[in-house]
Amino acid sequence: MRQRARFVPFVCLVVLMGAAIAIGSDESRVIRLRHTLVAAYSLLLPQPTGLDDLAPVRRMDGNPIGVNVFLEQEVEEWKIRRSLQLIQSAGFGWIRQQMLWAEIEPDAPGRFVDRATGGSSWQKYDRIVRLAREHGLRVLFRIDTSPAWTHASSSKLESPPDDVEQFGRFVGLVADRYRGQIEYVQIWNEPNLPFEWGDRAPNAAAYTRMLEAARLHARRANIDIKIVSAALAPTTEFSEKGRNDLLYLQEMYDAGARHAFDVLGANAYGLRSGPDDRRLAVDRDVNFSRPVLTRQVMVRNGDSSKPIWAAEVGWSALPEDWPSKSLWGRVDRATQASYTARAIERARSEWPWLDGAFIWHFRIVAPEGRQLQQYYFNMVDDAFEPLPVYEAVQRVLTSPRIAGRGARSQDDAAVWYDDYWSATNDGRAEGGSYRRATEPGATARLRFRGSDLAIQVGGIPGRGRISWLVDGGVARGEWISASDRERFSAPLSVATGLADGVHVLDVVALEPDTRLDGFVVDQALGWPGNEASTALLIGGIAVILVSVGVGRRAG
Repeated sequence: MRQRARFVPFVCLVVLMGAAIAIGSDESRVIRLRHTLVAAYSLLLPQPTGLDDLAPVRRMDGNPIGVNVFLEQEVEEWKIRRSLQLIQSAGFGWIRQQMLWAEIEPDAPGRFVDRATGGSSWQKYDRIVRLAREHGLRVLFRIDTSPAWTHASSSKLESPPDDVEQFGRFVGLVADRYRGQIEYVQIWNEPNLPFEWGDRAPNAAAYTRMLEAARLHARRANIDIKIVSAALAPTTEFSEKGRNDLLYLQEMYDAGARHAFDVLGANAYGLRSGPDDRRLAVDRDVNFSRPVLTRQVMVRNGDSSKPIWAAEVGWSALPEDWPSKSLWGRVDRATQASYTARAIERARSEWPWLDGAFIWHFRIVAPEGRQLQQYYFNMVDDAFEPLPVYEAVQRVLTSPRIAGRGARSQDDAAVWYDDYWSATNDGRAEGGSYRRATEPGATARLRFRGSDLAIQVGGIPGRGRISWLVDGGVARGEWISASDRERFSAPLSVATGLADGVHVLDVVALEPDTRLDGFVVDQALGWPGNEASTALLIGGIAVILVSVGVGRRAG
């Protein structure tokens, strides 16, 4: 029932791409054309099932979008400050930073000496946390690598320790050291690849034991810390080169991983197609839609209440004259910018279970980084000059938020409250917290895109009372709590059958102690789309084809 809802905005995308595609080289135009046609084809495929899209998901509070950084490699503090200033100005809420256990505790348990300076090996991470907090940014540490003394069978830093309790002990130290300063830690990186697992065959059960040890020690040290599982490498491999990420995830669940993490990590690279490629396949080429398959695995294992965080999102703008084959596909800088911005928008509107997302990456620190293919995911250049992708993401992140389909907590970024509401944590609430009106007339506003809307409401028996208005009067009503209400809160339908587009809900608490627990946005438009949409799609593709021809003649 939702395909037309996806179809209409995509038609507009096709037309816009058709208008823009004459810009750039012949190769770039051909790449964009291929991506657009693939996306158009994929829209006609059966839509995925088994996602439990409307299930309440325990989301983080605040801005969930971040960017990957390598600040531990910066020597001069002004460069860290400049990076954080630009990250903050772009509208990001987080940085994701690798923390190398092998560097912090290199020689023996409890010996924290930086081999390069002789000082504390914690110092540079302490500085990152301190400066990030000064700039209003939260930090997700990706804890990985292990010291040589922890694994006798391998000299590789990217090796799991022989005793996972040692790793758990270290994670506990991190959780305790940064108590009140960080809220989440991520455990390892891409363990389904031999490169990240000591050049040995990936082992989901062994990684699960590591995850369990990390959670146990972290919670003993800091009961508030939350665990993010490793982002698995999206791969179709079933060989010595890697373990298929979906199969590996199921093996983690089989080993008991469900209770070992709070957030599931994943990667969502575009690679060789654009952000609207909706093809799904376990054993064929991966694309930006890979988290959909990951979500299906979670739901099948009864884990629909947990969110997914996309730890790495991006497209490579590798130069056309690169001397070797591209490892991760390539687009030009303008396309990288539009694709990344569109990826954020699509995830927000279509994937209510994908909460956090981290762009890969802000900047490679070393000047010789230009010799690496991964350099060309960057958002700024060596002199901190913003590239088109930075500006495109900034426009998206600094625009007013609009709630898309799914269950949304009361503190969703698309909700505005006046000063007469108080926030309270409560495990009975759908999202773990609720808002309580402190005065009559307390007002809240939600901007959303969808056809149907319900709100989770509650109150002290006989006292809770609200009125609501959608789009200034398209839908309106009033609710009074029942004196015999048994549930903490309940869904109240406030609008159905709205036209496709952005709508505004205004809520007024007529009595104090009224609770707002959350919102549920749904989209119920049919398929196929109308004739005008179909004609527009064909017209957009025609514009692209003409643009390619004009571009080639001009060349």
